[in-house]
Amino acid sequence: VKVSANPKWIALAGKPLIYYAIQKALDAFGDAYIVVSSEDEEILSTAQLFGANIFKRNPVLSKDETTLDPVVFETLIKTESKLGQRFDFVVTMQPTSPLLKVESLKSAFNKICNSDTDTIISATNDTHLTWTKIGDKFSPNYAARVNRQQLPSVFKESGGFLMTKREC
Repeated sequence: VKVSANPKWIALAGKPLIYYAIQKALDAFGDAYIVVSSEDEEILSTAQLFGANIFKRNPVLSKDETTLDPVVFETLIKTESKLGQRFDFVVTMQPTSPLLKVESLKSAFNKICNSDTDTIISATNDTHLTWTKIGDKFSPNYAARVNRQQLPSVFKESGGFLMTKREC
């Protein structure tokens, strides 16, 4: 991984991380409408170069404290309005998961299309002994120290993708 002179870009194998998200989406979903949302002109022009459609994000939704949900909602509603069509699914991908496999996206999409599942989120098993901090003191989140294989599974969202049916 190489950090470029421009702090917006972290390069992996000579390409910005956004390249990998766009390429994986194109490889997995072919003729789907792939859109990158950003308020940043350089990110938008780079996304276009790599084959994505672009959506200029409202600056109000570009703050550090803004969660992903309103960004996705605005992009969906405005893109549907612009195109005059309604999508059946929304797949949200972040450029911070360049090693996400196309097969993972295809498998999740196959599952969501052929089941009652309405949302699939990429996650990783993160079962470990954990602690919490209250004030200046740390306390364990467990009653007894055991091997992690004896703990119940705990899954952490990886940020690779979130796939949902439009009505959700």
